This record gives sequence, structure tokens and C-alpha cells, in this order.
Amino acid sequence: MKIPNINLNTLHKVTAKLMAACRVFIGVSQNAKSRFFALDRRYQRAGFILIAIIFIDLCVRLYGFIDAKYRSEAASHTIVAVVSPTIGGVDSNLSFPGRLEAYLNAPIYSRVNGYLKKWDQDIGADVKKGDVLGEIEAPEIDQQLQQAKSDLISAKSAEELAKISYQRWKNLLAMDAVSKQEFDQKATEYEARKSLRQIAEANLEKAKTFTSYKNIPAPFSGLVTERNTDVGALVTAGAGKPLFNIANIDRLRVYLNIPQIFKNDISPGMTATIQVPEYPSRVFEAKVVRSSGAVNEGSGTILVEIELDNSTHILTAGEYAQIHVNLPSDRSIPRVPASALMIRKTGVYLAVVDQAQKAEFVKIDIGRDFGQEVEVIGPINESTRVINNPPDSLVAHAKVDIAKSASVAGGGI
Repeated sequence: MKIPNINLNTLHKVTAKLMAACRVFIGVSQNAKSRFFALDRRYQRAGFILIAIIFIDLCVRLYGFIDAKYRSEAASHTIVAVVSPTIGGVDSNLSFPGRLEAYLNAPIYSRVNGYLKKWDQDIGADVKKGDVLGEIEAPEIDQQLQQAKSDLISAKSAEELAKISYQRWKNLLAMDAVSKQEFDQKATEYEARKSLRQIAEANLEKAKTFTSYKNIPAPFSGLVTERNTDVGALVTAGAGKPLFNIANIDRLRVYLNIPQIFKNDISPGMTATIQVPEYPSRVFEAKVVRSSGAVNEGSGTILVEIELDNSTHILTAGEYAQIHVNLPSDRSIPRVPASALMIRKTGVYLAVVDQAQKAEFVKIDIGRDFGQEVEVIGPINESTRVINNPPDSLVAHAKVDIAKSASVAGGGI
């Protein structure tokens, strides 16, 4: 059993009471003592045992009284660990997971129905803008082209005949050989034939355009990352899987959803670093190029785009990456460990130790959250003694004792 550290004043009072009891016992009349010792030895032995029991019981009660007194005094002082708020320090760093995306990425579909006649580029091929990736066989498109050509020839012939009739009736009108009504009919017919010829020309250009769609060109320079078709496969315009996929990875970008609290801290031009699992010791430099400027109602975040130069093609699209955004630290806002916060129904509080060694509750607002530390806005400074991990039993104005080895600074991030 651990012997408590007994208060001297308490021990003095208890000892005085014990000595008074002993003096009463010693002052018992000699006549009573003589009668006791005249008894049979068995009764004397029983008397001594009774006296011993009473003495032991008195000692136990005395120890219990002293121990209870000690525990009462010790309980009135809670031992706490305190930290000092940190102001300024190193720049803060936000870390997010993300996926690298090609700056240009396009799935390639067919614009016409038919069958794949051949493919000229396979996955991994480095193509230039306009290079043919494959060719589609489409007999219907070929027939439409021939029909458009024939329709144009017919429309031109009809227009020429209508023009001749118009000129002839124009001359007859000058000689008053025909009426104005008959001339107007020929003029109108000529204009109609001219319009039909223009329609036929447009249909021919449309047929030529669709015929050109039988060739599948690369929309920009890049790498062929997918080929989802083969010779003889049915091709349906704009449906199913893309025939090819082209990606330009000269530059890569990644989109991050940044918490709303950092909305005013992130701006275009800020630096960022990117790390990928296959190059654990390398750090790739990147920068913030733009942000959405609006908070997403569902997630409470802001979409930010970060761009990375990849002219050497050491990285590729679709890779998992860890992105670190460097935020400048505000040197005027103190930071405390997140474990020091006290969440109550009425708000967020910090427990601090005042000059009288009493606990006081200070209401604060939370700023930026850095994980282990948070920025706090309230009446605290570097000299404030903040209680770390305050116990639930702690009440305002309670006397506390500070643990000697626990008074440390809050530390940086």
C-alpha cells in the first residue's frame, strides 16, 4: 500500500488526540487495575486480546482518516500538461492524392457506318496531327457520292434550259410578243432552277465530306493509347467504344478538390510538387494554373487545376500521384495542437491556465486545419498556457498543477 504524503498539521492534530486517549487510559484508577489483575489468567488473556483488537482498529481508522484527507486534498488539484501556441514557423503544406491526366485527350469515334477496312496505327504509336489511324469501308457513302454528282449534273442542265427560256421570253417581252405574266413565270422558273443547282452542289460537298470520314485522322499530335477495333469489325457512327484514343502527354494536369477554408490561400502561379510511386526519390515541379472560383455545394470544395511539364514523357496519363501544394504561412495567427480543442454545444473552447494556477475556458474560432495543428482565432498569444488533452472532468476556475515535463511549445507543422 502506498503511504500518502501526510500533511504535518493534520498529523499533529491526530497525534494530540491519540495522546489524550492514552492519558485517559493510564489515568484509570489503581483499584480497577488491581481487580483486573486478580482475575483468572484466561480472563486476563482475553482482556489483553480485546485491548489489542481495539488498538488495531484505532490504528486502521486513523490511517483511513489520514488517507482520506490526503486524497481529498490531492483531488482538488488536477495535474495538466500545457503547451504554448505557435505563431508563424515554416510554410504550410497541403497534400492530396490525385490522378495525372493528359493535357489533350480524345476518344476517336466513327462518323459513318461501315466495316473497318484497315488500321494503320496501334497502341503506343507516336502520331502527328492528320495522320490516318484507320480506314472504314462504307459502300452506302460511295453510292451517295455518285448520286450527289448525278443530281448536280441534272440540276445544272435544268438551270441552263431555264436560263435560255428566260432570255428568250425577255426578248419577246421587249417586242410586246408575250405578256408580262408569262415572262414573270419564266423568270421565276429560272431562279428556282438556280436554287436547285445550289442545293445539288451543297449535297455533293456533304457527300464528299462524309466520304472523307471513311479515313480516321488524328485530331492532334500525341500517342495512341487505345485501339478497340480490328479489320472487318462493324463500325457504327458515334456508338459503342471509341475506335482509338489519342493523348498528348507533353503536359500533364491534375484536378484537386481543395477544402473551402483554403479558398483565399490558393491562387494561380503558386508552386506545387508531385510524387509518384515508381520514382519515390524524385520530386516533379508543378504549378497552379486556375481554379473554379466557386464552392461546390455538395462537397464544400473548390476545383483547382495544377499543370506539370512532361516534355520528356517520363510520366504518363492515368498515374496515381501525391500532390503537395505549398501555402504561405500567416505569421499573425497562432496554432495549437488539435488535441487541445474542447468541443461544446456553445462552440469551440481552449482551456488555459491563468496566473492563479486556475483553469479558464476561452472561446475561439478555428482557422485552417493542418491535421495535427489548427489555427485558432481568439484572445491567446505565444505566452498563453494552453492545456493539452484537457480531461472531461475539468471545470472552469478549478485549481490545477502543471506537469513539469509537459510544458512544451506547440511546434510547427
